[in-house]
Amino acid sequence: MLRKLNLAALALLLGCASNNAPPPASAPATATEMEPLHAVMQQHFVHLDDLQKAVIAGDLTLAKQSAQWVMDHHVEVRNEGWKPHLAKLEEAAAHVTQAPDLMQASVGAARVAGSCGSCHEAHGIRMHFGAVPAAEGDDTRAHMKRHQWAADRLWDAVVGNSDAVWNEATTALSDAPLHLADGREGPTDLALEMINEAAEVVHRVGEQGEQTKGRDARVQALGEFLSTCAACHSQLGIDPEAQ
Repeated sequence: MLRKLNLAALALLLGCASNNAPPPASAPATATEMEPLHAVMQQHFVHLDDLQKAVIAGDLTLAKQSAQWVMDHHVEVRNEGWKPHLAKLEEAAAHVTQAPDLMQASVGAARVAGSCGSCHEAHGIRMHFGAVPAAEGDDTRAHMKRHQWAADRLWDAVVGNSDAVWNEATTALSDAPLHLADGREGPTDLALEMINEAAEVVHRVGEQGEQTKGRDARVQALGEFLSTCAACHSQLGIDPEAQ
């Protein structure tokens, strides 16, 4: 399901942030002038969302393709203050495209989210993301759905610098245990080891919750979470979208 930004608010804020002040009265920013940037930001959001989901699914090829798209489609620099943040974005995306494995791709993906968040914070931009309610239920399918929901919210929290969204996501992670889907054949020793390791990381991220403050700490936690999901799904052949 495609998640969307509050694009009207984003376009307005980006326009105002271009000089960290409203444009002069003699040259107001029109809706027509803002539409190209509006569209570009939505496209970037879609491809970065694809990057996050590809890493979680353990699909290194798709993750690299999504990161490469970001590198190939630059955001127009309308203010000198944007340059260092866009440079960090492309550096993080390049880390994904050059990653030798899913762990390094996950680290790069988390840095991508962090670079977006640093730019938004520097320019006073508040992000608003649509989110469906977390799945309810006590079976494995519901737990995995809650993990995917929490992954989306962790990502959104870093991109949008939201304590409330971060805490909401970590609470969900601390509540939903990990185990193999009901009705599967008995798990192998490798599967049990992978699940136990993944559960330890996921629940640690969840339990630390509100104690994980600051962008750098959250980027690190997000990267660890994404790499854990990627390793488990790829090794066990689990498609999170099919759960």
